[in-house]
Amino acid sequence: MSVNKLILKQLDKLKIAHINNFDELKNCYHISKIKEIEFDINKTYLVELNDVLLSSGNIYALNFNNGDVPKYRFMKIFINNIVGNSMIYVDAIYYDNDNKQDINEMWSGWLPTQEMRLVEEL
Repeated sequence: MSVNKLILKQLDKLKIAHINNFDELKNCYHISKIKEIEFDINKTYLVELNDVLLSSGNIYALNFNNGDVPKYRFMKIFINNIVGNSMIYVDAIYYDNDNKQDINEMWSGWLPTQEMRLVEEL
């Protein structure tokens, strides 16, 4: 039994769900739910920023941070404020993930939680 080509075409368009768990016996995909990152005020986290936040002129930098774009992919962030579940205001220090040490440079601003990956709570 094979999967309908139209269904496969639509599944290939997915950007968030992982669709590599196809059960041929039951002819179905097992798509796990992706849990959103949850942050708490006054806590510190190590996060990895995605390419959107690191690109100059991104919408978050322009609309929320007066054009200030983070310089490095990894940051240790301290949460000062949360708006909804999607925007957090942070004081951060850049982090060298390869050498496991802080970079002596700070950054403060608003970050969207959907554009970062939580590495660990500190």
